[in-house]
Amino acid sequence: MNVGVMTQQSKSTTPQLWRRGVGILLALDFVVTLAILITDKNLQTDFGATHPYYLHWYVLLVTALVDLVGAPLVYLQSSRQLIRAAAGWSIFMAILQVADIATYRLVGFPNPSGFAVYLFGLTHYDGALPYIPGLYDILLLLYIITAAVSAQALTRRT
Repeated sequence: MNVGVMTQQSKSTTPQLWRRGVGILLALDFVVTLAILITDKNLQTDFGATHPYYLHWYVLLVTALVDLVGAPLVYLQSSRQLIRAAAGWSIFMAILQVADIATYRLVGFPNPSGFAVYLFGLTHYDGALPYIPGLYDILLLLYIITAAVSAQALTRRT
C-alpha cells in the first residue's frame, strides 16, 4: 500500500470538503431565514401596524434569495472567489443583524435594548405577535460559523 498516494488524496479532498461545508451552511442560513419569514408575524406586519408585508420582511427575503443562490454555487463550483464572497456575505449578514437593533424606532420600540431582547431573546417578547424566539440567534450563529468555515476553506486551498 502506498501511503504517499493516500496522503495526497486526503489533502486534495480537504479543500473540497470545506467548500461543500460552506455550501451546506449557506443552505442552512436559507432554511432558518425562510422559517423566520414564514413564522414571524411581527416581521411581516411591523408588529401589527401594517398589512403584510413590511419593509424588513422584504429585506430578509432578499437575503434568503442570496443564500439560496449562493449555496449550490459554492457547493458545486471550486472557486476561491465564491468562497471569499460567501465569507464576506456571512460577515456582512452577521454585522447587519446586530446593526438592525439601531432600527428600533422604525418598528415601534422605545429603546434599542427592547428590540435587542425581541430579536435575540430566547423567550417570547411580551406583547409581540406570534413568532419563534431564538431563530434570530440561530441565524446569527450560523452566519458566524459560515464565515469561519469559509475562512478555513480559503486556507485549505491547494
